[in-house]
Amino acid sequence: MLVAKSKRYEVACDRFLAAHPLIQTEVEELDDKAASAQGLSCEQLKANTVYGAFAAHAQKEGMDTAEYTLSVLADSPEELKQMQLEYQHETAEALGMTWDEYCDEYGEQ
Repeated sequence: MLVAKSKRYEVACDRFLAAHPLIQTEVEELDDKAASAQGLSCEQLKANTVYGAFAAHAQKEGMDTAEYTLSVLADSPEELKQMQLEYQHETAEALGMTWDEYCDEYGEQ
């Protein structure tokens, strides 16, 4: 499934919640009273709760949230590999490294 980069996390969270109905129910049951107790809006509390559960599952899988996002979005191993490679190229660029430097530093191919 081709998802715009700006929407990847949002779509991954939707898929994550669909696959974890207990977490989805917990999030849906959060209310303004619970949010106010933490000095947050209900939307902020829901977003924080989803992120916490998402991050915990990522960690359980031995991934960071960016890697986990890609794994949730990919519809095939080939698509996952393509998305990971694209992400690694973007990371290298953000770090100001050439692709060869990045590969030498992080053992990528």
